[in-house]
Amino acid sequence: MWLVCGKTHIGAVRKENQDSLLVSPEFGLFAVADGMGGHAGGREASLMAIEALEDFSNRKNKDLDGLKAAVVNANNEILFRSKRDRLEGMGTTLTVAWHQNDAIHIFHLGDSRAYLLHDQKIRLLTKDHSLVNELLEQGGITQEEADNFPRKNVLTKALGSMYGQEPDEFRAVIPPMDFLLLCTDGLYRHLTDEEMMAIAYNRPASLEMRVEALIQLALDRGGYDNITAILAENA
Repeated sequence: MWLVCGKTHIGAVRKENQDSLLVSPEFGLFAVADGMGGHAGGREASLMAIEALEDFSNRKNKDLDGLKAAVVNANNEILFRSKRDRLEGMGTTLTVAWHQNDAIHIFHLGDSRAYLLHDQKIRLLTKDHSLVNELLEQGGITQEEADNFPRKNVLTKALGSMYGQEPDEFRAVIPPMDFLLLCTDGLYRHLTDEEMMAIAYNRPASLEMRVEALIQLALDRGGYDNITAILAENA
Protein backbone atom coordinates (compact mmCIF):
# COMPACT_ATOMS: atom_id res chain seq x y z
CA MET A 1 0.00 0.00 0.00
CA TRP A 2 1.23 3.47 -0.89
CA LEU A 3 0.74 6.58 1.20
CA VAL A 4 1.34 9.54 -1.07
CA CYS A 5 1.00 13.30 -1.39
CA GLY A 6 1.74 15.42 -4.43
CA LYS A 7 1.57 19.18 -4.80
CA THR A 8 2.51 21.80 -7.36
CA HIS A 9 3.10 25.54 -6.91
CA ILE A 10 3.52 28.34 -9.43
CA GLY A 11 6.55 29.64 -7.55
CA ALA A 12 7.40 33.22 -6.68
CA VAL A 13 8.32 34.53 -10.14
CA ARG A 14 6.48 32.71 -12.95
CA LYS A 15 3.15 33.97 -14.29
CA GLU A 16 1.90 30.47 -15.11
CA ASN A 17 2.40 27.00 -13.69
CA GLN A 18 3.57 24.74 -16.53
CA ASP A 19 4.22 21.78 -14.22
CA SER A 20 1.76 18.88 -14.10
CA LEU A 21 1.61 15.78 -11.93
CA LEU A 22 -0.14 12.43 -11.59
CA VAL A 23 -0.81 10.72 -8.26
CA SER A 24 -2.52 7.33 -8.51
CA PRO A 25 -1.75 5.32 -5.36
CA GLU A 26 -4.30 2.62 -6.20
CA PHE A 27 -2.17 1.69 -9.23
CA GLY A 28 1.17 2.73 -7.72
CA LEU A 29 1.59 5.20 -10.60
CA PHE A 30 3.19 8.61 -10.07
CA ALA A 31 4.56 11.22 -12.47
CA VAL A 32 5.82 14.79 -12.75
CA ALA A 33 6.15 16.83 -15.94
CA ASP A 34 7.76 20.24 -16.43
CA GLY A 35 6.56 22.01 -19.58
CA MET A 36 8.63 24.25 -21.81
CA GLY A 37 8.09 26.33 -24.91
CA GLY A 38 6.32 29.53 -24.03
CA HIS A 39 3.04 30.55 -22.47
CA ALA A 40 0.75 28.12 -24.30
CA GLY A 41 3.06 25.34 -25.39
CA GLY A 42 4.67 24.35 -22.10
CA ARG A 43 1.47 23.99 -20.13
CA GLU A 44 -0.20 22.08 -22.94
CA ALA A 45 2.75 19.71 -23.36
CA SER A 46 2.95 18.75 -19.68
CA LEU A 47 -0.82 18.19 -19.56
CA MET A 48 -0.66 16.00 -22.68
CA ALA A 49 2.04 13.85 -21.07
CA ILE A 50 -0.03 13.34 -17.92
CA GLU A 51 -3.21 12.67 -19.92
CA ALA A 52 -1.38 9.93 -21.82
CA LEU A 53 -0.51 8.27 -18.50
CA GLU A 54 -4.08 8.62 -17.26
CA ASP A 55 -5.31 6.90 -20.42
CA PHE A 56 -2.81 4.11 -19.77
CA SER A 57 -3.99 3.67 -16.18
CA ASN A 58 -7.59 3.28 -17.40
CA ARG A 59 -6.74 0.36 -19.68
CA LYS A 60 -7.93 -3.09 -18.70
CA ASN A 61 -4.61 -4.70 -19.57
CA LYS A 62 -1.51 -2.84 -18.41
CA ASP A 63 2.16 -3.79 -18.60
CA LEU A 64 5.57 -2.10 -18.77
CA ASP A 65 5.68 -2.22 -22.56
CA GLY A 66 2.34 -0.43 -22.62
CA LEU A 67 3.58 2.26 -20.27
CA LYS A 68 6.67 2.83 -22.38
CA ALA A 69 4.51 3.00 -25.50
CA ALA A 70 2.31 5.61 -23.81
CA VAL A 71 5.37 7.78 -23.19
CA VAL A 72 6.62 7.39 -26.77
CA ASN A 73 3.16 8.16 -28.16
CA ALA A 74 2.91 11.25 -25.97
CA ASN A 75 6.20 12.45 -27.41
CA ASN A 76 4.91 12.06 -30.95
CA GLU A 77 1.58 13.71 -30.16
CA ILE A 78 3.34 16.73 -28.66
CA LEU A 79 5.49 17.06 -31.77
CA PHE A 80 2.41 16.86 -33.99
CA ARG A 81 0.58 19.48 -31.90
CA SER A 82 3.57 21.84 -31.90
CA LYS A 83 3.73 21.78 -35.70
CA ARG A 84 -0.02 21.95 -36.22
CA ASP A 85 -0.49 24.89 -33.84
CA ARG A 86 2.89 26.51 -34.60
CA LEU A 87 4.03 26.29 -30.99
CA GLU A 88 7.77 26.23 -31.62
CA GLY A 89 9.80 24.60 -28.85
CA MET A 90 6.76 23.04 -27.20
CA GLY A 91 7.82 20.14 -24.99
CA THR A 92 8.02 18.74 -21.50
CA THR A 93 10.11 16.67 -19.16
CA LEU A 94 8.51 13.51 -17.83
CA THR A 95 9.48 11.26 -14.96
CA VAL A 96 6.97 8.46 -14.32
CA ALA A 97 7.24 5.69 -11.74
CA TRP A 98 5.09 2.56 -11.61
CA HIS A 99 5.08 -0.05 -8.85
CA GLN A 100 4.95 -3.40 -10.60
CA ASN A 101 6.23 -6.88 -9.71
CA ASP A 102 7.58 -5.75 -6.31
CA ALA A 103 9.73 -2.99 -7.83
CA ILE A 104 9.48 0.59 -8.99
CA HIS A 105 9.95 1.00 -12.75
CA ILE A 106 10.83 4.47 -13.99
CA PHE A 107 10.61 5.99 -17.47
CA HIS A 108 12.37 9.31 -17.79
CA LEU A 109 13.06 12.14 -20.24
CA GLY A 110 14.44 15.56 -19.28
CA ASP A 111 15.69 16.92 -15.97
CA SER A 112 12.88 16.21 -13.55
CA ARG A 113 14.04 13.63 -11.03
CA ALA A 114 13.22 10.53 -9.03
CA TYR A 115 14.96 9.84 -5.72
CA LEU A 116 14.96 6.75 -3.50
CA LEU A 117 15.09 7.43 0.24
CA HIS A 118 16.25 4.31 2.06
CA ASP A 119 17.71 3.81 5.52
CA GLN A 120 18.07 7.57 6.12
CA LYS A 121 19.99 7.97 2.85
CA ILE A 122 18.96 9.54 -0.44
CA ARG A 123 19.90 8.27 -3.91
CA LEU A 124 19.18 9.83 -7.28
CA LEU A 125 17.62 7.20 -9.55
CA THR A 126 17.41 9.20 -12.78
CA LYS A 127 19.96 10.91 -14.99
CA ASP A 128 19.42 14.53 -16.06
CA HIS A 129 19.16 14.98 -19.81
CA SER A 130 20.71 18.45 -19.72
CA LEU A 131 23.64 20.26 -21.28
CA VAL A 132 25.17 21.00 -17.89
CA ASN A 133 25.03 17.35 -16.82
CA GLU A 134 26.47 16.20 -20.14
CA LEU A 135 29.41 18.59 -19.79
CA LEU A 136 29.93 17.49 -16.19
CA GLU A 137 29.97 13.80 -17.12
CA GLN A 138 32.43 14.45 -19.96
CA GLY A 139 34.75 16.38 -17.65
CA GLY A 140 34.21 19.63 -19.55
CA ILE A 141 33.28 21.51 -16.38
CA THR A 142 33.81 21.03 -12.65
CA GLN A 143 31.05 20.51 -10.10
CA GLU A 144 31.52 24.11 -8.92
CA GLU A 145 31.16 25.35 -12.51
CA ALA A 146 28.09 23.14 -12.94
CA ASP A 147 26.49 24.67 -9.84
CA ASN A 148 26.85 28.13 -11.40
CA PHE A 149 26.26 27.15 -15.03
CA PRO A 150 24.26 29.90 -16.81
CA ARG A 151 22.34 27.53 -19.11
CA LYS A 152 21.00 24.97 -16.67
CA ASN A 153 17.64 24.86 -18.42
CA VAL A 154 19.04 23.61 -21.76
CA LEU A 155 17.84 20.02 -22.20
CA THR A 156 19.36 17.36 -24.43
CA LYS A 157 16.25 15.14 -24.35
CA ALA A 158 12.59 15.85 -23.63
CA LEU A 159 9.15 14.90 -24.87
CA GLY A 160 8.53 16.88 -28.03
CA SER A 161 12.16 17.25 -29.14
CA MET A 162 12.22 14.57 -31.87
CA TYR A 163 10.12 11.73 -33.27
CA GLY A 164 10.76 8.16 -32.15
CA GLN A 165 12.48 9.23 -28.96
CA GLU A 166 12.47 6.63 -26.19
CA PRO A 167 12.79 7.25 -22.46
CA ASP A 168 15.53 6.03 -20.15
CA GLU A 169 14.43 3.11 -18.02
CA PHE A 170 15.36 2.49 -14.39
CA ARG A 171 14.35 -0.07 -11.78
CA ALA A 172 14.53 0.12 -7.99
CA VAL A 173 13.27 -1.89 -5.04
CA ILE A 174 11.72 0.23 -2.29
CA PRO A 175 11.43 -1.60 1.06
CA PRO A 176 8.52 -0.88 3.43
CA MET A 177 8.72 2.45 5.26
CA ASP A 178 10.98 3.94 2.58
CA PHE A 179 10.15 6.76 0.19
CA LEU A 180 10.06 7.67 -3.47
CA LEU A 181 10.43 11.38 -4.23
CA LEU A 182 9.59 12.73 -7.68
CA CYS A 183 10.17 16.43 -8.33
CA THR A 184 10.81 19.09 -10.94
CA ASP A 185 13.93 21.23 -11.01
CA GLY A 186 12.08 24.05 -9.30
CA LEU A 187 12.46 22.02 -6.11
CA TYR A 188 15.85 20.35 -6.24
CA ARG A 189 17.74 23.42 -7.49
CA HIS A 190 16.92 25.14 -4.19
CA LEU A 191 17.43 22.25 -1.75
CA THR A 192 20.34 19.98 -0.96
CA ASP A 193 19.91 16.22 -0.96
CA GLU A 194 20.34 16.24 2.82
CA GLU A 195 17.57 18.80 3.26
CA MET A 196 15.15 16.85 1.08
CA MET A 197 15.93 13.67 3.03
CA ALA A 198 15.54 15.33 6.43
CA ILE A 199 12.13 16.76 5.52
CA ALA A 200 10.93 13.49 3.97
CA TYR A 201 11.80 11.55 7.13
CA ASN A 202 10.27 14.14 9.47
CA ARG A 203 7.84 11.81 11.20
CA PRO A 204 5.31 12.17 12.77
CA ALA A 205 4.47 15.11 10.48
CA SER A 206 1.96 14.08 7.82
CA LEU A 207 3.03 13.49 4.23
CA GLU A 208 1.10 16.61 3.25
CA MET A 209 2.98 18.71 5.79
CA ARG A 210 6.30 17.31 4.57
CA VAL A 211 5.54 18.07 0.91
CA GLU A 212 4.43 21.55 1.87
CA ALA A 213 7.68 22.01 3.81
CA LEU A 214 9.73 20.98 0.75
CA ILE A 215 7.91 23.49 -1.45
CA GLN A 216 8.02 26.25 1.14
CA LEU A 217 11.80 25.95 1.52
CA ALA A 218 12.17 26.30 -2.26
CA LEU A 219 9.95 29.39 -2.12
CA ASP A 220 11.93 30.84 0.77
CA ARG A 221 15.06 30.57 -1.37
CA GLY A 222 13.62 32.41 -4.33
CA GLY A 223 11.11 30.09 -5.97
CA TYR A 224 12.39 31.08 -9.40
CA ASP A 225 10.53 28.30 -11.20
CA ASN A 226 7.36 26.25 -10.83
CA ILE A 227 7.74 23.73 -8.00
CA THR A 228 6.30 20.22 -7.98
CA ALA A 229 6.92 17.34 -5.58
CA ILE A 230 5.43 13.89 -5.00
CA LEU A 231 6.40 12.02 -1.83
CA ALA A 232 5.26 8.39 -1.75
CA GLU A 233 5.83 6.03 1.18
CA ASN A 234 5.77 2.27 0.73
CA ALA A 235 3.65 1.58 3.78
